Amino acid sequence: MKKNVIITGATGFVGKHLLTFLDPTKYQYTLLTRNPDKLSANPEGFSVVCGDLNDPESLKKAFRDQDILINLAAEVRNQELLEQTNINGTQHLIEAIRSSGIKRVIHLSSVGVVGKGYSSEPLRVNENELPTPQNRYEQTKLRSEELLLEVHKMQVELVVLRPTNVFGEMHPFNALNNLLNHIQSGKTMVYTKQAQVNYLYVGDLCQSIRWFLENEGHPGVFQVGNSIRLIEFYEKIEQKLKVKGKKWAIPYFLIRCVELIGIHKLRAISNRVIYDDSKLKKLMGDYQFGIDEGLDLTIDYFRKKGMLK
Repeated sequence: MKKNVIITGATGFVGKHLLTFLDPTKYQYTLLTRNPDKLSANPEGFSVVCGDLNDPESLKKAFRDQDILINLAAEVRNQELLEQTNINGTQHLIEAIRSSGIKRVIHLSSVGVVGKGYSSEPLRVNENELPTPQNRYEQTKLRSEELLLEVHKMQVELVVLRPTNVFGEMHPFNALNNLLNHIQSGKTMVYTKQAQVNYLYVGDLCQSIRWFLENEGHPGVFQVGNSIRLIEFYEKIEQKLKVKGKKWAIPYFLIRCVELIGIHKLRAISNRVIYDDSKLKKLMGDYQFGIDEGLDLTIDYFRKKGMLK
């Protein structure tokens, strides 16, 4: 008999991609959404139910007879909704899990909970790093993780995935597209020689979620994502766009001088944090796509949509 899997946040960026990775012949899937109209069509092989993280009774009804929860729902930008969704909503999830048959939870978090978004010195971060979240989003996501530890008391297996900067087709924000257009137009790219960026193609995140869905018995926290030198990332984009841009290496002492007068805009080009995903890769192996193929797919999407010059 197929196990029942319920997915929250299925109409979001990651959720829409995840549906293309799931095989409805292996599991019976139910998508929980506040607004079914956000699904372009009723996905074949997936049931759809209305529910809201802020409506505990709707969750209890939807979770009845479910075996596995994939929780993708979260608030990222709206400061007024961060606590309501990421903290109160998680508490409601736990209440619903308690009254259901759910025995496994795969929860999508963020490396932001670690609070190491920037370091001018080399820093390798793994899952054992003591979290020191810096902003309200990071704080609410960490609190969400802490609350979900309650499910262990209910004999529920918990997997927490902490992705780095996720990119890909249909992303709701334009940071990567802006960078692509910047490079395409021949504008100068600035960097520091040892600066790192941490990117993850959305397909590789979906692959990771599917792996934990299909392979039980591996509870814990797992970082997900690639680290690459910033200059190498620029060069990959140049190669794919078939352009040769101008690149200016800024010395670290200049970054420090600018920081001393309270200007932090150059942090992104001097960051040396590397998020270590070796714990994850020891289990499931390397990513299916990687940054190279992920960039190819994303650039092709932007071009088709007329978003890239």
